[in-house]
Amino acid sequence: MAVGKILKAMMPISTALALAAAPANAASCPPDRAIYALEFDNTRVIYTQDDAEFENNWQKQVRFEAYREGTPVWSIEGHIDCDDILGLCNLRLDAPAGEKEAPNAATETCSKFTVPVTEIHEDPDSEQVVYIAFGGLPQFSIACSKSIDTQVRDKQLFTQVENERGVVLPPYVRFSSCAR
Repeated sequence: MAVGKILKAMMPISTALALAAAPANAASCPPDRAIYALEFDNTRVIYTQDDAEFENNWQKQVRFEAYREGTPVWSIEGHIDCDDILGLCNLRLDAPAGEKEAPNAATETCSKFTVPVTEIHEDPDSEQVVYIAFGGLPQFSIACSKSIDTQVRDKQLFTQVENERGVVLPPYVRFSSCAR
């Protein structure tokens, strides 16, 4: 019941995008300084990404970090790989350190799945990304919660759902500021 309440609170992406206006100053922010966020149920999830070289390929290192009452609660890191030919991008979240060396069945299953990522630009000719949508990320984060390396910052601020099922990652984030 509580999970459904959280997912309903985040509303479908099409509805959210239709209701939200493009954020101010998005056009002037370099991608490596952009901060994206989504707020729901007294939680602010901040998303950042940086370009990095990994095994001779470029990918985006990403980080989700949740705040409540101005305090960091948890963070999760991962990376986005994009296909050069088709332009399709997928998110993979980091597994806990112990699971990387000796993965269990759940970790192996979850590591095979990727989450599709779509960047939505302010206008077709602009490089500025206003929204980043993650296909099925809330459901994936719950189903694979034990296979995701969640860095706990303040367990006292976890919600009942987070304590019982794991963190719920957002279905999308919106450009928030240019400040890193």
